Amino acid sequence: MLKFLTDGISLRPDTNRPSLQSELGRKLTGGELPDSISELRVKADPTAAAKARILLLIPHYTRIRRPLDVVADNLVKKGGPHLSRDLKLVRDLQAEGITYIEEMKHAGVPMGLLRVGTQAKAQGYAVKIVDGAYQGWNNERHAFTSSEGSEIWSYGINNDAMSRTIKEFEPHIVGISCDYSHQWGNNRALADLVKGIDEDIIVIMGGTHVSGLPEDALRDCPADYVVTQQGDVTFVELLEALRKNSAIEDVAGIVFRRGGAIVQTRPRGFLPTMDLFSQPDYSLVDFSLYDSPFHSGGKRQVDHGHLTYGFTTIGCDVRCTFCTIPRVQGGWLKMNEVSFDKYLAKLVEIGITEFIVEDDHLFHDPEWALKVCDLLEKYKLPWFEEGGVALFSLIALLPEVSEDFILAKTGREKLFEPLLRAKRSGLTLDRMVKRMRESGCYSLYLAVESSNLEALGTANKPPINTIEYYTQRVLNILYDNAIHATGGLMFGFVNPTAGRKLYVETREDIERTFEYGRFLMAAGASYMNPFIFTPLPGAPHFPTLRPYATTNTDEGYSHEFATMNDAPNGEWTKDELNLLRVRSLVEVNGMESYRTILQTGTWPISHSDPISRRINRAA
Repeated sequence: MLKFLTDGISLRPDTNRPSLQSELGRKLTGGELPDSISELRVKADPTAAAKARILLLIPHYTRIRRPLDVVADNLVKKGGPHLSRDLKLVRDLQAEGITYIEEMKHAGVPMGLLRVGTQAKAQGYAVKIVDGAYQGWNNERHAFTSSEGSEIWSYGINNDAMSRTIKEFEPHIVGISCDYSHQWGNNRALADLVKGIDEDIIVIMGGTHVSGLPEDALRDCPADYVVTQQGDVTFVELLEALRKNSAIEDVAGIVFRRGGAIVQTRPRGFLPTMDLFSQPDYSLVDFSLYDSPFHSGGKRQVDHGHLTYGFTTIGCDVRCTFCTIPRVQGGWLKMNEVSFDKYLAKLVEIGITEFIVEDDHLFHDPEWALKVCDLLEKYKLPWFEEGGVALFSLIALLPEVSEDFILAKTGREKLFEPLLRAKRSGLTLDRMVKRMRESGCYSLYLAVESSNLEALGTANKPPINTIEYYTQRVLNILYDNAIHATGGLMFGFVNPTAGRKLYVETREDIERTFEYGRFLMAAGASYMNPFIFTPLPGAPHFPTLRPYATTNTDEGYSHEFATMNDAPNGEWTKDELNLLRVRSLVEVNGMESYRTILQTGTWPISHSDPISRRINRAA
């Protein structure tokens, strides 16, 4: 049974981007909805070794550089009680030679493409992955000035280089990964580039953004199909249906155009285990691209070999209202221990010397986290947990925090059951952190989120993160064991509540969260990293908040620039939030730290601080 999608287009790239140029793109712009291609029109050679050629692409990426003069002009137009203080910060930054608010670069090993590429190659397809963001990482150029006055800069390989790559490979099918809503304009332009080269190439999109807004990818972008949620099985089934010219509607978990409409097939359930994708084919990845001395969370621990990003678990059971993970990857699921051992052995064999753990909730089950430590130590891989360690998980392991207290404060027995089971067996936070350090953990991203009890409560987040004594205890233990902690905070919450009323975080509450950032630093954190609350497509609260958010993906949806079009109740403005983020970075971490962010594009964790000196001595 096909479901007809009729919501229309929700988000668009900036209007100052070039218009779609391919024939299909022009038809879509004109309001037509031509059918998606239902078979390989470029016939595969029956004598060829591979069934068909599949090219999997990441586009070049863009980032925002917003002139402080534009910010100041907007602040003056809006007025408000904090205007003079905000304008003083603008002047202070300009006096330091800083004339823009800038977004960091973001990219990494394309794990989603690697997963589907591994499955396609195993089924006899010729597969190539091109990471257009990291290939040409230092090739940065001005792309355009946005309709809101920001300078949009592009990094990665340019269109000419991407065109040559596509023409040389002569793909039958192109897959494009679109995880980041902020990069939607670049994914859309890449699909248009492919169709401009050859309209018969079938374009398939997947990833978090298009899973949340599949209509956008088919009404306003020259793609043929969207693979929703996990694509490990769906992608190959779709390839086979296209190759054999069989019934596309029988493939679960896809969206496409047919008969002037957008139609969706039956949903596909989440994978019951990680076994299918636990052994990715790393021959598809050029690891030399990622050999920078800096990674996405700071400086590398070793100066030789390759580093990679990877998962030991997927999914999450916390179900914060601002998070897309449960709807895209499902509930929490761990890898088979034997599979993880085999996976690490392969990584070491191909020259990996450092591992970045991308798990969204590694410490959901501390007993599994201990096994991860054992195996990373076995293969002598220094590691950094970037996906985010939930502060409430570490607090729960403090010996002075009772089981009754946890359940009384959170009311979430099922979520905390693995933690409480480990606690009953005698595991303490001291032992857990010591084991992490012994195994090679040198840094982690600590998901503190907020000091605001109401903001966390209305976002379905366990509230014990706001208890200063327990937070201090956690940071003290991490510091004593020479593990860097980056304290992650979020501000500018707008949360739907009962009766569809909106909770809007006040400017005073935001300032208190920044004070909490100072507290984190005093307690032992190496860096405080603030993010702006962002309603992402696919998150539970997105439909309610969409009317209050920008529709411009080039200006919003990045977490570093505000997405809400001012507070719904007038509490703060968009550029106030943009400037508040910079204020927190400068006032909590220091001006030199902020300069380091601008120079390196990553978290400015010093390697001359006491923790780094201890880590270096140990190494």
